Amino acid sequence: MKKSLQKAGIRSHADLRENYNNWLEVQSLGTEGVPVRIEIGPRDLKNNQVVVVRRDNGVKATLQNENLEDQLNKLLNTIHDDMYNRALVERDANMAVTTS
Repeated sequence: MKKSLQKAGIRSHADLRENYNNWLEVQSLGTEGVPVRIEIGPRDLKNNQVVVVRRDNGVKATLQNENLEDQLNKLLNTIHDDMYNRALVERDANMAVTTS
């Protein structure tokens, strides 16, 4: 999966450490700025699917392995647009006209 994602232009890293619990792995991904976490468990392998978790809002979604690269590209673009629009709203809400 990692190679197919990288071939599609999506940077990826497989965290296969077994000496860390799940909470520590999630915390380290958050501090590194990883926008999407992909979780693959035994049931996911059996059902040919993955679970993706968005960092910006914590929403989990299940994606099928077919066309996963296209689905992830679409999700990454959605995350970008959502973050950009949120930043614009925040900027506009905190902008003030001053006179000297």
